[in-house]
Amino acid sequence: MKYLKTAYLTTLVTLLFSSYVINAKEVPLLTGPVIDEAGILSTSTKASFESILQGFRKKNGPQVQLYITNTLEGESIEGHSIKVVDKWKLGDEKKDDGVLFLIALKDKKMRIEVGQGLEGSLTDLKTGRIIDHLKVHFRKGEYEKGIYVGLGLILKVLGGDIKEVPKVQRRRTYRNTGALPIQDLLPLVFIILFMIISSFRRNRFSYFGSHYSGGFSGGSGFSGGGFSSGGSWGGGGGGFSGGGASGSW
Repeated sequence: MKYLKTAYLTTLVTLLFSSYVINAKEVPLLTGPVIDEAGILSTSTKASFESILQGFRKKNGPQVQLYITNTLEGESIEGHSIKVVDKWKLGDEKKDDGVLFLIALKDKKMRIEVGQGLEGSLTDLKTGRIIDHLKVHFRKGEYEKGIYVGLGLILKVLGGDIKEVPKVQRRRTYRNTGALPIQDLLPLVFIILFMIISSFRRNRFSYFGSHYSGGFSGGSGFSGGGFSSGGSWGGGGGGFSGGGASGSW
């Protein structure tokens, strides 16, 4: 009887653990400085953030990663954060200078995970204060602005600065006067001019292409731009021991 009870408990624990593993949230591939599964960043803002983080790593050394997901699927943000850095291996292997800024949108949780080599400068207290600064923006739905502020504060503590300001302001609203301000018509004018110039250039290239045996096929150029499987952005395997802070809004 005792053996049967033990076997039953062992089987139950195994099933529960297996269920947890199956339902555990998967970590995506590291494809660049910014991974936005929730789709809250505009294309221009994401590109700006990527440029900022790339430039900072090249100039200062630490690898700061932004990861935005919809939900943690029941996992704790601390547990999932460690799982992410273990897979992505952010930072230099010897310097342990990686930082993960994780945001779970639907869960309304965020965390700054700090590599062991940066825990002396980006302390638990400082990361906690940074998160407190962001809550007011997130509660208003100003996610791009809040993330911009968060990244700026993280980089500032690590000796950097954000000089490139992405367009994260809210859309302006106007009274229904029947007319748009002149400044709102300028983008439309530029778009029309761009279309005219592009059409003219296409016609020219089409003409020359038909008279040139080499053509413009194959060869080098730009294809599938951006980052691929981490690329040059891949981490070197820095160590993390749970330093940083978490918060909700």
